[in-house]
Amino acid sequence: MVDLLINNDYLKTMNNYIDKQYEEDMNRQRDFEALESEYKRLYEQQKQQINNLKTEILKINNDAVNSGDDAQMEITGRVIEALENTIVDDWRVE
Repeated sequence: MVDLLINNDYLKTMNNYIDKQYEEDMNRQRDFEALESEYKRLYEQQKQQINNLKTEILKINNDAVNSGDDAQMEITGRVIEALENTIVDDWRVE
């Protein structure tokens, strides 16, 4: 009889431990999903900002080319080159 009580207490203890571990795992999963969602939101926001920047620079470059002003074309060319060397590796706007 004593053995059954000890085994029953052991099973309860193990069950509580498993429940606690499960709850902690679920909390970690929720935290991960929240971080992943925030990362995706920030990524999309930055992607849109870069697309807006590319669009505006391409408009300015087009205006400079259409004006025929060599100084303006040189400046916009340097801006485009600087961006290509830093954050813009593809000038297609998505």
